[in-house]
Amino acid sequence: MEMGGLPQPTPADFLYRMVPALETLAKIRPEQLDNRFRLGMAYRWNNDQLPMIQTFEALVRDIPDNRKTPKAEALLQLAWSRINKVAWNRILHDPDSLQAYADAEKASGLAELPIDKFLAEYTMAYSMIFVPDYGDKAKMLRHLTDAKRWFDEVPGKDDAVWRYFLHSELLKAVLDADPTFQPILASTEKRNG
Repeated sequence: MEMGGLPQPTPADFLYRMVPALETLAKIRPEQLDNRFRLGMAYRWNNDQLPMIQTFEALVRDIPDNRKTPKAEALLQLAWSRINKVAWNRILHDPDSLQAYADAEKASGLAELPIDKFLAEYTMAYSMIFVPDYGDKAKMLRHLTDAKRWFDEVPGKDDAVWRYFLHSELLKAVLDADPTFQPILASTEKRNG
């Protein structure tokens, strides 16, 4: 019998078992970045807030600036770890919101691939949900518009995926509540209609 009295392991059981193995791999083979990325994501799935942020901060420090794609990806993962912390704790105006935006902005400057440029713009817009009055709404709209432009350059892109990103619960609530964002919503509806 597994923990929790269930006959089979749950996904959470596998996650808890995976974390110590990933910690060991990251410690004995720090040069293998994939293991460190996986460890940070496992911490995020486990809602281990401090370790998830520290893992990606270390990755950002350890990846040389000339390795632009992995550095941009580490910055994006760091930004999403900060967003995850702020959203989970429901502490609006947390300084990590502003830091998440700054991390995504740095990623945008390094990003070489359309997918990373898309994610950087989207992350900047999403992080603005947690600042007073969503920050500069025109700026948020510009980030979403730029995210869509980069999304359209991703090979094999599917507009259903773009709609999924726009309909994320918190973002959708902001977009629906403010007429400033109607252009980005209307552009999606035109393609559906």
